[in-house]
Amino acid sequence: SKFSNIEAENMAPEKGKVDVAPKKVLIVGAGPCGLLSLRHCLDMGLNAVCVDKRHCVGGIWGIEPGETGAMYDGMRTILPKEIMAAPGLDYRPDLPSFIGRADVNEYFQDYAKEFNLEPKIRFQTQLVSIEPLKGSFLVTTTTKRIFDSEESKEEKKTADMFDEKTVELFDVVVICTGNASTPNPPSFIGQDSFRGKVMHSVQYKNAKKQFSKDDTVVIIGAKASAWSIAHLLSPAVKEVVVVKRKNGEFWPQTDVPENVHSRTYDFAGFYEDGLITSTGEKVPCSGVVYCTGYKIDLPFLDLNQFPGLCVDGPAYVGPLYNELVSIANPNLMFVGFSRHCLGMNAFDIQARYVAHVIADKIPDLDRKMAEAEQKPYIDSRGRPSISNPKSVTLEDFSNSLLAEIKHAPLRPVIMGIYQEVLAKRECSLPQIRSLNYRIIDDITFKSYVGDA
Repeated sequence: SKFSNIEAENMAPEKGKVDVAPKKVLIVGAGPCGLLSLRHCLDMGLNAVCVDKRHCVGGIWGIEPGETGAMYDGMRTILPKEIMAAPGLDYRPDLPSFIGRADVNEYFQDYAKEFNLEPKIRFQTQLVSIEPLKGSFLVTTTTKRIFDSEESKEEKKTADMFDEKTVELFDVVVICTGNASTPNPPSFIGQDSFRGKVMHSVQYKNAKKQFSKDDTVVIIGAKASAWSIAHLLSPAVKEVVVVKRKNGEFWPQTDVPENVHSRTYDFAGFYEDGLITSTGEKVPCSGVVYCTGYKIDLPFLDLNQFPGLCVDGPAYVGPLYNELVSIANPNLMFVGFSRHCLGMNAFDIQARYVAHVIADKIPDLDRKMAEAEQKPYIDSRGRPSISNPKSVTLEDFSNSLLAEIKHAPLRPVIMGIYQEVLAKRECSLPQIRSLNYRIIDDITFKSYVGDA
């Protein structure tokens, strides 16, 4: 293994002040949040680098449909591109408002080029561990070996192994891995006895390749991914049943194919030919797709070394100040984990805020963190969560962060489009995806079917 300590370049000194080397910042993940965090940290003059285990930027959006990850054939966004773009770079104007994976991934490639981020990204680099060390962090990574064309086949078999170890010291670590990589399926008894197919939505790729015309598929979960997959499954199978748990959230849909139905069940387990409810009712099926979301997974953090930091359930890491900064470990930050989410706009605000925190640009931050609420919000299912979206609106949360860094508030037109899309997509995903949007000014927008 090798030990290296990134040498910081001196910032231009202010008049009358002693030179201070910029903080060394590690950003984990080159997905949307990682790219935004890297851009804003560099803009603040910080010595930031980013690591990502894949070979390209984009996170889950960079995953091809055949790869393991939350992408599938026919996938389209549930927000229009007009509010998915980060400040500083718009999507191509010739694209429709609701776009596919390849279009989103192209945008992230363009974003990295526009702000010259790739020289600061170490691709194919796996984060192994983060250890606190006298106010800093000792970070261990492993990197995939790069083989030349003349090496033997036996040597190339190890080409996918992360085996070049590096240990470095950083002042700050910003976790941008998100919470959409590790599936969170329910645990039902008897699954081994079931004769059909069982998969999480992360494993779903193509309706015709994975199911047949004779299949009845039960989808457990009733929000965006569930209804999106239900519409794609409909022409390829006999019947689709979208199931909401009794205390779960539900998007009522009015515009659904004839062979797609919604039901409310609490399942207890499987039998050979289907599922069994908690009341003993049998629900026959030949396939089950869990659209039950993901859970926070931070295998590189040994929580025993981070007293005061807790990961609890699928949606909680904390306590965090402003849902971003670890109160117990203020040099450890999390971007993109908050449920106050509006895609790239919200992520951009969070990244800007974190960059200001790292650069010591937030007045009286120590006092604010000491006075912050440290108890997690408990959701309707009794699970701890970082965010309480019912007590603080997305708009208020975003604008409070912007006010603290003395930045202009979120443009009203962004929230206007978001609220309209949210209302319409909970009734009909096909209807909302047939629309296009055009921003007129900071307040006004136009929605229409077809070309403008």
